[in-house]
Amino acid sequence: MKRFLFLIPVFCVVAMTVIFSGAATINNSSFDIEDLHDNGTITIFTDVPSVIIEQHKSVTSGQVRLVGKDWSKFNVSVDNIDGNFTIEVELKDEKQTLQANRIHSELRVELPADFQNGSLLINTYAGDCKITSNVSCSKMGLSTYSGDIEVVGATANEKISLTTYSGSITGRSLAASAIALSTASGNIKFDRLDVGKEGSFVANSMSGNVEIKDMVAYHVAIDSISGNVKCNIPKNFNGAVVARTVVGKIQNNYHNLPEANIQTSSDNSNTATDSIHIYTITGAITIKD
Repeated sequence: MKRFLFLIPVFCVVAMTVIFSGAATINNSSFDIEDLHDNGTITIFTDVPSVIIEQHKSVTSGQVRLVGKDWSKFNVSVDNIDGNFTIEVELKDEKQTLQANRIHSELRVELPADFQNGSLLINTYAGDCKITSNVSCSKMGLSTYSGDIEVVGATANEKISLTTYSGSITGRSLAASAIALSTASGNIKFDRLDVGKEGSFVANSMSGNVEIKDMVAYHVAIDSISGNVKCNIPKNFNGAVVARTVVGKIQNNYHNLPEANIQTSSDNSNTATDSIHIYTITGAITIKD
């Protein structure tokens, strides 16, 4: 199966033709991942199917299911090495990749509750990546070329990285030590984003808007070419805000931030520890409480 080098690796599990290391081939549409270590890694590569991730406190053993009326059109390989799973899902007929919108199938992954120290990496070409419940792990990387990324809630001890080329990245809540969001032509929008006092938040969007309603981040870099940027300044912020746009408008609605702190260039001589940098060429910038 082709690895999508322009995307981050992803971990996942699926079924139809399943091949375990040192085990016989199993033909099924679902299987358990009981041998998954609590600090192991799940890596998933898919070409067309969307990937749905869930995690519930009552679930002690993970499971992977390939569902939808077209599930039999795929080959699935599963490799288990010392409690680390790699799953690859690809169409039997590669030509059908060009008709991805006509193929109806989803890869559903249910993570065990004790997977909070594990790593989840998902890489899909034409499908969406969706986290439909609150998911906790150590590292998370979701990547898709032409699909959307939707997250109800995700918490990572280390880093969360969400990347898409032509889709949007949206959701309710993200929390990690570092968060990186990137899209070429889609919007980025979250209700809440939290990296704490020492963490970092980076967002890049070429033609889409970036909006974070409740941002708890003190080391921020947001870049957009033609999109608008809207975010808040976190409580107890002590530093400089550098907001720059070429032809757009800058609107400051943050009562504790003097206009002098909104600089018009990247030349920042402020020695304070906190910094928020926002750049856009043709978009507007709105800073609020």
